[in-house]
Amino acid sequence: MKIGFSFIDKSKDSLAHLLFDIENDPKQEIPLKNTEVESKMQQHMIRLMKDHDAPPEQYERLGLVMN
Repeated sequence: MKIGFSFIDKSKDSLAHLLFDIENDPKQEIPLKNTEVESKMQQHMIRLMKDHDAPPEQYERLGLVMN
């Protein structure tokens, strides 16, 4: 069986988040455009990754800066 895949463009401009307001957008059709919420979620993700000893390449893959 073959499973299709596509390469992700890792250029800085292509890195986009997938944050949604699931109460007002339950089908997740309109990504949030709120830099404050995006920054808060990035900090949560970094904290969780540190708590679980994520390797440095995971931060790079996700476009996050390891503090």
